[in-house]
Amino acid sequence: MLSSINRSGNSNIIVSSLMTGQNGIKARGIARVFEATVGYEIQDESGNKLTNGSITAAAGGPNWGYFELVLNELPEDAAKLKLFQPSAMDGSKLDLVELKLK
Repeated sequence: MLSSINRSGNSNIIVSSLMTGQNGIKARGIARVFEATVGYEIQDESGNKLTNGSITAAAGGPNWGYFELVLNELPEDAAKLKLFQPSAMDGSKLDLVELKLK
């Protein structure tokens, strides 16, 4: 099954498309984030973290940079994708964008 969104985000991370397939996802967008780092986290319905990591946008803030997140394998109970800017000060999730996968 393939699903997609048109646009979702905030003032620093904008997701222009999200495609979900049988076992993976592809999210594309633009971000203006510190050191071009976009963090991601996959969660289940209850908000438990299943996997996480980071990707690098084409440019760091204050410029906008294109990013693409491709995950070919997801945990079976994956329900949410969270994209964010990791805080340089304490690692907290800034500019959080949450997208449903199911």
